[in-house]
Amino acid sequence: MKTKELNNTKTRFIIIVMLLFFNITIGDDEIYWRGALDNYLEEYCTNPISEYDKIIQVGVRRLGWDWRMMASIVWNESRFNINAVSSQGARGLMQFMPRTAERFGLEGEELKDPAKNIEAGVEYLMFLERRFGEIADRDERIKFVLAGYNAGPGHVRDAMALAEKYGDNPHVWYNSVDKWLLALQERKYYTDEVCRHGFFRGRYTVRYVKNVFEKYYFYKEQKFNNL
Repeated sequence: MKTKELNNTKTRFIIIVMLLFFNITIGDDEIYWRGALDNYLEEYCTNPISEYDKIIQVGVRRLGWDWRMMASIVWNESRFNINAVSSQGARGLMQFMPRTAERFGLEGEELKDPAKNIEAGVEYLMFLERRFGEIADRDERIKFVLAGYNAGPGHVRDAMALAEKYGDNPHVWYNSVDKWLLALQERKYYTDEVCRHGFFRGRYTVRYVKNVFEKYYFYKEQKFNNL
């Protein structure tokens, strides 16, 4: 590193320390340096979540989500174990079933490639974003995407149809579509004329959405733990 760059880095660090620990004001440039403080903390003081952080950060750019949400999905799916295999045969970080994996370009040993597994996961999440694209609120839409990832979009669509038929908001997850997803294990509802995909045990998916968001909020709160 050049001396000038080193000196600039030291200067930035000193000013950031002044702002962070001594709450010293620095006139008209304070807004700039407050922004620099936020960027510094984001880059250097965030706890690593997993050994796959960089892969997740790069992969999720096309999706436009906070990378920590993607990391929360991976944690819930596989606990960051690239060799994870579920009892149903789902594999890898994103727990792809073989048929779904092929659909999104993964075959055989590629399931064990972290970058390709994450890339395919992003492709699938983008597909689900399009399937639920009529949900205008981004945070709400993410809940539906997560539910679709876990349950398949068809069952979520059935729950949305039931919500609309029985007077609830089909574009709101909590206390609306989630309760109708739970209702799909009752014959009265999964045989309703608005449903197309039959019986579904929805409690696992409702719990999945809740767990992913809880882990996401946990990761966000860890931002300053290295100070």
